[in-house]
Amino acid sequence: MSLNVDVLNTPIEFLKGVGPKRADLLKSEMSIYSFRDLLNHFPFRYVDRSKTVLIKDIVEPQGSVQISVQVSNVQELGQPRKKRLLVSAFDASGSVQLVWFKGVKWIKPTIKLGQQYVIFGKPTSYAGSWNFNHPEMELEEKSKNKLGSLQPVYHSTEKLSAFGLQSRGIENLMRNLLPQVLKFIPKTLPNNIEKKNALTSEMMGALSAILEDVKSYDDLRVIIIRGSGSVFCSGADINTWNPEELQELLFSLSDCPIPTIAHVHGICFGGGMGLASACDFVIAEKGTKFGFPEVKIGMIPAVISPYVSRKISIGRMRELFITGESFGVNRAYDYGFLYSLESDINSLIQKVMKGAPLAQSFIKKLLSDEVDIDYIKERDSHLAELITQIREGSEGQEGIAAFMQKRYPSWREE
Repeated sequence: MSLNVDVLNTPIEFLKGVGPKRADLLKSEMSIYSFRDLLNHFPFRYVDRSKTVLIKDIVEPQGSVQISVQVSNVQELGQPRKKRLLVSAFDASGSVQLVWFKGVKWIKPTIKLGQQYVIFGKPTSYAGSWNFNHPEMELEEKSKNKLGSLQPVYHSTEKLSAFGLQSRGIENLMRNLLPQVLKFIPKTLPNNIEKKNALTSEMMGALSAILEDVKSYDDLRVIIIRGSGSVFCSGADINTWNPEELQELLFSLSDCPIPTIAHVHGICFGGGMGLASACDFVIAEKGTKFGFPEVKIGMIPAVISPYVSRKISIGRMRELFITGESFGVNRAYDYGFLYSLESDINSLIQKVMKGAPLAQSFIKKLLSDEVDIDYIKERDSHLAELITQIREGSEGQEGIAAFMQKRYPSWREE
């Protein structure tokens, strides 16, 4: 038996922060028996934790908010079976009460007078002041050390919460688990950073499969497409790609009922432009370069053209396709390719999530110009034949050879 299997099959009670009692609950409530089971307990959504407000700026009605406060008093009130924990806290603009009715014995030891904490929860007005019932609470110093502003939310139960295993408690267990198991888990997703995220056959197949799989996640509201490393996507891999695979990927992305956002940076060329065009929104970091350089190596952007035409006018496409010139963020916005000149993805996510998810899926279906599936198949078949003909022709062969040999093609003067 290999080492990685041994580690993943470790009983959950041996994970730091679990122990026998919590282990029994994880088994009975969540069927989590081992490290592997916890690893497969995925978040069902993420919340934006990028903004902190002052107490005076809290308004009602309002969803969950995040505040930074100092603890001034801690009280444990009530009888043993009906205990509640009452914590008074303040910032420069006002004060709040934090209340817990369950898990008191787990929560109280973690709260220290005079310490600064980040609080996240839904405020309610009571007797002229703001109360937070069962908020998430963390030392501000620890909170600053966390990467990213989107925090995971895990399914829990009433019994688990009573033992400190609400969503944040499970997240802490996950943080204890990951350093122990990551080195034993093989990387299965394609790593194509050295090729500037060129679309290989493997990558396109993996993305198509993921897009098909996410349709079953009812709580998923937004899909974000990003590129690892210094660029978004440099186009299709000239050595391995075939047009049918790219067509399948672009159709899967366009046909996805969940709103999609392409968050591009660095370079977005060729097939990358098609990938972004198939999304509902495109936003870009400053300095991003866009373009359709296929013509420079004797190729044509045939497969991506139906999707690019949704973002850019046919007249502009003619100019960009024929010249193969690159262009920047401002021109991309002027052409209608970008949703905004701002690259604040959290703001865009919040706008999308204000809409009703089922209505959004129907809107996408309503506005799709690809109602006739027979037409799609005929069109894609024609485009695949065209791109194959071009690639196997003399210009295509010369252009690809010149690209691989890092020289100018025969039709271009040095």
